[in-house]
Amino acid sequence: MNPERPSPAAPEPTPSPKSVPRWTRHEKAELVLIPCIAAIMMACSNFLPSSFSIGEATLYAAAALLFQSLIRYLALLAKAKSLPLDEPKRTDTCFCLESTVGLTGIFVGIGLLLSGIRNPITMTPAAWGIALVSVGTFGFIIKDYVVRWSPWAIAKDKDHLNLVVRL
Repeated sequence: MNPERPSPAAPEPTPSPKSVPRWTRHEKAELVLIPCIAAIMMACSNFLPSSFSIGEATLYAAAALLFQSLIRYLALLAKAKSLPLDEPKRTDTCFCLESTVGLTGIFVGIGLLLSGIRNPITMTPAAWGIALVSVGTFGFIIKDYVVRWSPWAIAKDKDHLNLVVRL
């Protein structure tokens, strides 16, 4: 090589998949809490209703999904308060998919209750555990998605907590 000529800069190494965190600490905690809470519910199932209508089941599942979302957002807000605000808030025409599914479940549950459909569902301790793990896992999977309506789409947006929604 010619000593007067600088050598080309070496390309920056790309991070290996092992060095990039797949899940945040909060996500790992949530994944541990889902089966733990289900186990607690199974242990306390003697104090829970053992039979209820399909409308009540829909309401319970939707309320559990919305409660999980609320706890997650409160944890994220507490974390965000300790971080400096570097960038301006983004605006978008969207709504959180998890909230959309939860609110839809509330309305469907109320509709089923008001319609008089009383198909009973029997809940054993195992059924309580399966139901809570199912709802918790479903909420964990859809937590990072939003429903956009201009143009209509379901899109992944891990940071939609920082969105200002405009109608």
